[in-house]
Amino acid sequence: MILTPIIRKTPISIELKIPGDKSVSHRALMFNALAVGSAQVSNLLLGEDVLSTLNILQSLGVAVSFDDDGICHIEGSGGRFLEPSENLDCGNSGTTMRLMFGLLSTSPFNVVLTGDASLCKRPMARVTTYLQNLGVEYPNGFEFAPLTQRGKASLPYFEAQLHIASAQMKSALLLAGVQGNGCIVRGGARSRDHSERLMRSMGADIIDLGDGDVQISRSVLKAIDIVVPNDVSSAAFFVVAGLILQDSVIVMRNIGLNPTRVGLLLVLREMGAEIEIVNHHLMGGEPVGDIVVRSSKLHGTTLTKEIVPTMIDEIPILALAASQASGTTIIRNAVDLRKKESDRISTIVQTFSALGIEVTEYEDGLSITGPQSIGGGRVRCMNDHRIVMTCAIASLVSEGSIEIDSVDAVSTSFPSFWDLLTQLNGTVFNQ
Repeated sequence: MILTPIIRKTPISIELKIPGDKSVSHRALMFNALAVGSAQVSNLLLGEDVLSTLNILQSLGVAVSFDDDGICHIEGSGGRFLEPSENLDCGNSGTTMRLMFGLLSTSPFNVVLTGDASLCKRPMARVTTYLQNLGVEYPNGFEFAPLTQRGKASLPYFEAQLHIASAQMKSALLLAGVQGNGCIVRGGARSRDHSERLMRSMGADIIDLGDGDVQISRSVLKAIDIVVPNDVSSAAFFVVAGLILQDSVIVMRNIGLNPTRVGLLLVLREMGAEIEIVNHHLMGGEPVGDIVVRSSKLHGTTLTKEIVPTMIDEIPILALAASQASGTTIIRNAVDLRKKESDRISTIVQTFSALGIEVTEYEDGLSITGPQSIGGGRVRCMNDHRIVMTCAIASLVSEGSIEIDSVDAVSTSFPSFWDLLTQLNGTVFNQ
């Protein structure tokens, strides 16, 4: 796909409809599938990652359907999943695979979890080693997919210390604990807490012990209706677009503002961004609000170690904002970026370099000194949806056309991205 720079003589003032939150969508499906009773899930994200979760649940015997209004109806299994007749394909979704390990940890039958080439290279031992110590079996190894798992009907009480602040690890273990004899998961400070919030709403006996430590007791979850907030990680691309485009105002409504997810907004404000949040309220137990973004002059900053987990998925688009800011932005303590859909540190450096943006690479991050002009060119995004979208936003202020490969990758998380980009930019791209 070739994207051409935006050429406008009038100010931009637009409202964009951001899709449902991917993290909450996964959990709304999985947790209601585990629960007792029936539920409706509104505003569910129907990207490929969430569809992988939905298809797997159906393979496990969970009844899922959609009505004419697009509302998802799900019948809880009470934890009595059926043994699937085929491999469970997680596609490109690390959330699907890692949480499925926990969801099926007490199902005493074999399942084979697999995915695409990228997912099969991503580390799974960060979850499976904990479960293996509880008696869950991995007869063909436990590090990389495809992985065979055989659950244990009765899991003992356990305590786990996470070696990284990972919501996927924490959620998988909480799913094991709530079905077993309880657990304490330590070391999850600053990681996303969507699972704790939703489990608590569904009747789980769950206690916040402070400093990111969570205790959960064996509990029966009760299915509940959920309205999924709009995705702050998806909104992030158009937040940055609004900041770097001249004379622009972009409004996005009902955006999830979970405190563990708003690191990018906090950092951008520190950089001088004019970001206003209005109409604060709750949706599905999550805080939400409307985001109003205006063109801003940004300056560099240094990310703290504590803020990185709250914006790990937004670092590619932050790097673009940093390239347009005055001064140096330093991003460290982000080594987990190397274990995403691509090695995102390396991919950011390579794609930015192809566009004439100078970046200093570290083992655990990068630094950028700006402002820098963005040239045109051809970039290889390594089939990574967040890199594709970052390069697409860069084309709005580039000096020449940008040719992007693997554009279909955005369908994993943000199927409407290209439509929204067209609304913002007029007629921008061609195949």
